[in-house]
Amino acid sequence: MNFKINKKIAFIETNKPLHTLFCFYRMNIYWLNKDLKVIKVLFNVRPFRWYIPTPKETKYVLELPL
Repeated sequence: MNFKINKKIAFIETNKPLHTLFCFYRMNIYWLNKDLKVIKVLFNVRPFRWYIPTPKETKYVLELPL
């Protein structure tokens, strides 16, 4: 069985915790504040993580597939 996974950049306005359930590839996650300054980074986040906490001051999240 061959299938192609379409990896896309996600820019999300949220301050809720994240998950990578049903995500089939690793990614880097960047949390940004209201001024678009990076406040936290997680590199090489594995698929199917149940819970990824978000810093309190987060306004946006940027997910970049590897």
